[in-house]
Amino acid sequence: MGWLFHNDMLQSQTPAEYIAEQYSRETDVYRVNVLATATVGGTIYAAIRNEIKGACAAYVFCGVFLFKNNKKDGFGYKSIDEAMGPCEVDCPDRIMRLLSPVEDIPDPGYAAEWRANVSVPPPMMERSNTSSCASRSSGPSIAAPASEAACRDRENPIFKGANK
Repeated sequence: MGWLFHNDMLQSQTPAEYIAEQYSRETDVYRVNVLATATVGGTIYAAIRNEIKGACAAYVFCGVFLFKNNKKDGFGYKSIDEAMGPCEVDCPDRIMRLLSPVEDIPDPGYAAEWRANVSVPPPMMERSNTSSCASRSSGPSIAAPASEAACRDRENPIFKGANK
């Protein structure tokens, strides 16, 4: 949902070490262990084992943590898990191999779709010798009103040319 921030940046540990420490815990009812982490850019992927004590079932899911760690913002992170279908799909194979089958996850949500997107290589971007954005055409154009009066004019369409 939201981001959690500290005023200062992490200095004595890496963001991945902090996440592993914060998300590994044990109570009388359950045990959660971070088995492995991988940092890719501003994202931490974590294989997290969740076990309910007394039950024979345990499973490993992927936690995805967006993070910032700098002097200006301090340290902050946003936690997501694979069931939420995150947009981040650069999870290393060494983390993916640790995950339980989707069928073993009690509430898998979008986990199967996310895992399929992780295993698909990104499409190659077309390279162009021109630096102009004008050569790109995709979708409708948006026209900004020329004046404040135009904004109040309900006859002035803001969107134009959906199919040029």
